[in-house]
Amino acid sequence: MSKRSQIRIGSWSVHHPRLTLAAWIGFVTACVVLGAISGTKTLDNGAVGESARGYAIMNEHRLWGPPRELAYLRARRGPVPSTVTRDVERRFRELGLAPDLKQSPDGHSAVVVAELGRQIRVEQIRAAVAAAARAHPGLTIEETGDISADQARNRTVDRDLHRAELLAIPVTLLVLLFAFGSLMAAVVPVLLALSAVIAGLGLLGPLSQLFPVEDSAKTVVLLIGMAVGVDYALFFVVRSRAERSRGARVDQALETTLRTSGRAVVISGATVAIAMAGMYIVGVRTLSGIATAAIAVIGCAVLGAVTVLPATLRLLGPRIDRGRIPLLPHAHIEGGSRFWSALVDRVTRHPLIAAAFATALLAMLAYPALSLRMSKPSDLALSAQSEPALKALTAVRRAFPSAGETAIVAVQAPAGKQLEVAQQLRRLVRIAVDERVANMPVEPIRTVSTSDGSAAALFLPLSGNGANTSSRHAVEALRQRLIPATVGRMRGLQ
Repeated sequence: MSKRSQIRIGSWSVHHPRLTLAAWIGFVTACVVLGAISGTKTLDNGAVGESARGYAIMNEHRLWGPPRELAYLRARRGPVPSTVTRDVERRFRELGLAPDLKQSPDGHSAVVVAELGRQIRVEQIRAAVAAAARAHPGLTIEETGDISADQARNRTVDRDLHRAELLAIPVTLLVLLFAFGSLMAAVVPVLLALSAVIAGLGLLGPLSQLFPVEDSAKTVVLLIGMAVGVDYALFFVVRSRAERSRGARVDQALETTLRTSGRAVVISGATVAIAMAGMYIVGVRTLSGIATAAIAVIGCAVLGAVTVLPATLRLLGPRIDRGRIPLLPHAHIEGGSRFWSALVDRVTRHPLIAAAFATALLAMLAYPALSLRMSKPSDLALSAQSEPALKALTAVRRAFPSAGETAIVAVQAPAGKQLEVAQQLRRLVRIAVDERVANMPVEPIRTVSTSDGSAAALFLPLSGNGANTSSRHAVEALRQRLIPATVGRMRGLQ
């Protein structure tokens, strides 16, 4: 947007405030309707690099298998009684499941595992395990599994994000009240930011068809939209109040504000959007979705700042100062901080030195990013243990190392290589277990025949908990030494 067109659009908004306000409401409504019609396309997973290629093979050839749920039994003293394990197995059979009992080496723990069919809901298994726990109060009996742990993790993340969403608006309003000392002047930036967020969330629907997003992208839209929306509104409100305090009429004050602060808003918005677009370079779909969401809401905030905000200030006029709160300090619109004035004065006197110093400082701060490694965290890495299913899963992995976080070795082979692939995968298991990189797998190697060959998947339980140093070293050993020395030696594989 050129300076002349930006001033022309802003001036038109100042002279037609009601029409501009109606047009903005129509724009926000259209964005919401468009988002409702298109829906939001979400990412199946946020895997990157080798993990993303492995997920692609697993999904293409349907190698995942059915989800599993389990009952975890723990005796406080002595081994788990066989009568209790048989009772849990009976309850599982009554649901039409085929339970499989496994006991820890010391006998103090046991798990009853069952694969879920389409006709069985996880709520039924939870109810059965809860009934067993009530029938045997002397033991610890808990339910967890693939679906339960995933739901628990999502609840934890959603709860944390929702807490951030609830805090964003009141905290922002409180800060603005202290900045302006006026309720009306504090509410206007918040309303502009909220309208930009609503429009950005609506645009996220059609944009996600090109760049699928995770659920967290909606929280990114809220937080960034509130930040930039309020920031841009502050430019206008403070400058227009300053011009009016110097005796300018409302129209004149807004025209001056458009020529100064309006241009700063457009440049600032473009700079932030370009910075966010840098996430596309990484090539990670999760970051691409976040970049798309952020750029959308930034564009909406800039558009609102140079159109509906001047129109709103024109309609309010001096009433922007209404709602003064006596106990709060009022904003000083004349003068400014001596520190910042002195800093700006020295920068403008020595621009080359200031630019070189700023560039060196930014380069130093950005240097650690050169060694940044993108990865997908385990189910337990970012989740609190307050959820019973996650707490039970941690206990299961502690008692049964073979139930730990798994590394999946997915292989796509040409015709005639199926037997050799299976042999090399079994050899990989032996070496990994001997070197204590992994534990003995519980599940057999899964293989399927394809139109042009075959595909196989090995679920290898890692040492460690999936998120600690031991597990990271195990993954590094698999990728750099063990896989290249076994199945990686075969030609024509993916």
